[in-house]
Amino acid sequence: MIFHDYTVTATGELYSYRYQESNDLVDAAVTVFAEILESGQAWRAAVPSPGRARVELHWTAEGGAAVATFYADGALVTTSLLLASAESSEARTAFQSMIEGYCRAVALEPCREWQAVEGYPVIFSLPWPTEDRESMELVADMETCLAAAFFERTFSTR
Repeated sequence: MIFHDYTVTATGELYSYRYQESNDLVDAAVTVFAEILESGQAWRAAVPSPGRARVELHWTAEGGAAVATFYADGALVTTSLLLASAESSEARTAFQSMIEGYCRAVALEPCREWQAVEGYPVIFSLPWPTEDRESMELVADMETCLAAAFFERTFSTR
């Protein structure tokens, strides 16, 4: 399955883009997240981690939209918005509200650049400020595998 993968800054600007093909990902890693989604651990799950960090996923999904927040050793690392189609306006609104809340807290001007993206399915990953680069890199890979599992489950391709 092909999906679009964007990194968004905490102000809402597009930072980077990757075209993803789920068949190119490590199948075992995607399966970990497919099993989490199937297990009903829809709100909170420990994620097996090859690194030193204890990774936890907080997750909510409805229809073809989901929001995933990853923590490493209890510290916030990323929040991601996953959209199977353009029909997820509530999820988009909630994600933009989170960006605007952060911007108010740190006195920055929010941006809506990410909302102009039209290709689906898509994941928008928002890395939160951290000095822990190792956890950030680990979680970035996990987000991609989670997105593949979610989109494959949504479109029943696995």
